[in-house]
Amino acid sequence: MKKGYLALVTIGLFTSIVLENNQADAATSGLYNYQSKMTVSSSNGRIFKDSSLKSSSNVKQGTVYQADGYRNINGKRYYRMYQGSKYCGYMHSDNVKKLTKTNLSSSKKYIALKGKNIWNDLYFKKKNITSDRERVYETDGYYTLGNGQKYYSLAQYDRNGKRVWKGYTYSGSLRDMKYTSYNKKVVIDKNNYSLWNNLYFSKKMANPNATAKNGQVYQAKGYYYLNGHRYYSLYRTDSNGKEKWWGYIDGGCAKLVDSKSVYNQYFDYKNISDKTGYINTGATLKFYSGPTSNYDYTNRKLGYSTKVCYTDESFNESGNRVKVFKGTKPSSNTFLGWLDRRYIYDSNTTAKMANHEKNHYGVWSEPDGGSKLTTMSTFQKGHIEVNQQYINPKGITQYHIVSNGANAGWVDNDFVLRNQINVPTKISLVRSYKNENGTYVAKWNPLNAVNYATSNYGSVLNPTRDVKVDKTSIDTSKPGIHKVTYSIGTASKTVDIVVRDSESEMEVKYNANPQQPAQGYPKIPYLNQMTNLNYTLAGYKGGSSYGTAPQGDNGYGVSSIPNTWTTAKGTPNMTFKTALFTPYRLSESNNKESMANSETVQPQGLSVIGKKIYVLYKKLDEKKSASNPMKNRGYIVCYDQSKVGKLGDLRQLRALSREDYNKYASISTGITVGPEIVVGHGQTLTTDGKNLFVNTTNEGENNRDLTGVNSFNKVNPNTLTVSEYTTSRIIATNKSRSYIANRQFFNMAAKDENTFYALYKCNEYKNTKPGTSSAANWEVWESKRQSDGTFKSRQVISLRMPIGIDTPIQGMTYIANKNALYVVTDGGFIGFTLPTSTEDTGGSKLIANTKLNSQRREAEGIAYSNGKLYIGSNKGSEVLAASLY
Repeated sequence: MKKGYLALVTIGLFTSIVLENNQADAATSGLYNYQSKMTVSSSNGRIFKDSSLKSSSNVKQGTVYQADGYRNINGKRYYRMYQGSKYCGYMHSDNVKKLTKTNLSSSKKYIALKGKNIWNDLYFKKKNITSDRERVYETDGYYTLGNGQKYYSLAQYDRNGKRVWKGYTYSGSLRDMKYTSYNKKVVIDKNNYSLWNNLYFSKKMANPNATAKNGQVYQAKGYYYLNGHRYYSLYRTDSNGKEKWWGYIDGGCAKLVDSKSVYNQYFDYKNISDKTGYINTGATLKFYSGPTSNYDYTNRKLGYSTKVCYTDESFNESGNRVKVFKGTKPSSNTFLGWLDRRYIYDSNTTAKMANHEKNHYGVWSEPDGGSKLTTMSTFQKGHIEVNQQYINPKGITQYHIVSNGANAGWVDNDFVLRNQINVPTKISLVRSYKNENGTYVAKWNPLNAVNYATSNYGSVLNPTRDVKVDKTSIDTSKPGIHKVTYSIGTASKTVDIVVRDSESEMEVKYNANPQQPAQGYPKIPYLNQMTNLNYTLAGYKGGSSYGTAPQGDNGYGVSSIPNTWTTAKGTPNMTFKTALFTPYRLSESNNKESMANSETVQPQGLSVIGKKIYVLYKKLDEKKSASNPMKNRGYIVCYDQSKVGKLGDLRQLRALSREDYNKYASISTGITVGPEIVVGHGQTLTTDGKNLFVNTTNEGENNRDLTGVNSFNKVNPNTLTVSEYTTSRIIATNKSRSYIANRQFFNMAAKDENTFYALYKCNEYKNTKPGTSSAANWEVWESKRQSDGTFKSRQVISLRMPIGIDTPIQGMTYIANKNALYVVTDGGFIGFTLPTSTEDTGGSKLIANTKLNSQRREAEGIAYSNGKLYIGSNKGSEVLAASLY
């Protein structure tokens, strides 16, 4: 061997260096042959530069070297150390020990944690992997370093079953791969998810079982946790009736099946009353001989839109199947077989919600092709429904959408919003009031606050029926933060619900000045700073006398000629003209999901911000009851006057899609339909000029029983979702709290984001003058939100007006430049200024007192913006405006 050259000898997993006359080691005499892996076992170990032992440095306990020979110096053994090809020095034998592998009796699987290193050698100079996620490895043994740390030797298997060594990692970077027994049936609810032969994810199951199909049912005998997911070990019965392992699958695409009803909820289009429908794909389909068979089938290609009927529907491990006949009547001659239910669509419309992140997706004239009509940005804010479903030969699902009641076109299934739940980010509740018996009434249902929830298929769900909460009620007698988790399917959201720590914020005491009430009523203390506004407003009786708008309906809408609505008596004398004809329908059919003016959904509230008119529609078929206190739901719709075309165009939406698609699409960009939320009676939609607010308290709801609270929600004017949910309560008592006044809430108006005026009817006050027994006392209360979130309230006006059953309150609005409130009834409105301060005891005056001509209308909502007073009309389905100031 030539002087100065290295000879490399590979021993085990380390490289041994045999050095001849290396210049780094001046004393080469007396070098004995020795080859072994060594680890520093002493905390005081030192390594010497060469065999002269004159220069040394500290070395960390646990450091690994390759010993390549040793010398006996002064009667002691010193090993010559290398790491790879690098000479390191000499170490005393007392400071090192031999590093050997501890072999396991059988190999074991571990999971390497995310972000941990896997090393190429135990010198820790080169990383093989820094894991970006948890990974599964097999080990057959480990090395224990001089500092006691264990490092496992890891391997994986490739797609051919060959064992491939991957490196070393510290035992603390591993966790046990624990198998959990499960033994439950699961249904696949996402299409084409991979079935894996191993959890190294190096090999899929053999075709045709490499992927799981939507609707397939398996027996999950157990699972492993990996990267926060369950990975089920799946089994099914083969054609010979033997149970067979089917592979591993990500649990995120499978749902538990524990009953027919639970299984049923994962399929769209399941409630079909007429049991007729259409084939929604042109692909070849498998028609099975029975509801459970997986292997006895006939391939048939019927063609897209072939009409079929069916008589039975099965829910079992073979899937959701129907017994199908060609045509409209079942018979032995038309029987086709049992078919997967998802390949049939029916005429019933299923409501959907747009996915706003996919607004660049195209809208097409035909499924799987045709011409591009527009993009989804045109329709994404409207009322989206699906009335047809198409599955192309590649298995991709497409939907035919209806936007605002008119056929829009075909979109990819990724457009719809799936597995989503939306809840306000801020929920603040008033603390419960303790009554004179020392009892708290302290329950609040968290489902009140849900904006919307969608299924795995994108269907809009009923929050009160389908959303799950880990707390069914909040104890509002306990101030502080209450965490609640909302969930549906794979979606979940945890929010902090705050109960404000101020029991007294809702209690307002009267002063001692009494007022003589009618016989049989208790004495009520009188607030002496209030101003009585006594006036007469003639009643307007509605009901069956209502008709359509004066201009009538020509099939799809009215002409562009505005209607007028004039004042009949009183002041000021005003003429209102149509500012907006709202649609009669914003849905395809007249069912529970019908939007706009219909038998089931009617306009109740009104607000205006600039060019945008907001109408609140109440679902009249969902009324609050003792068995379902969570009803009283509705929608807010925004009509942007700068985008919705001419005056009569909104009424013609359902026709325009056939006559002029471009015009229909253009108008649709000006319509925003919010999700279904709790709206109370629906008449309290108000604005501070920037935000919208909805009071969910029912008109006439009594606050005397302590359960009634004013729940007013801040609504984002762009998305029309509730961003903040707040409750408050006003309880008027005398000084001793021996009496609680009987009040009924009727309406609310916002002055700014933190100041609100509420109109109450106080039933204790009765006018004893003959002929005026229906007169009641009305009170306006101001509630101001403080910096700590609590509210401070005071009564600002006491009104005496004969507004009773025949003339209910229909809306209220605040006018800033007059510091005044306007209140509208069925057929008239009043206006009055507010005191400028708490010391202003006589600063309120009546500035409007009118009766409107009936004209077969009913007023619904009042609003003020930019010098105009707006009034909504129910039966006319329009918004009218007149200049005021």
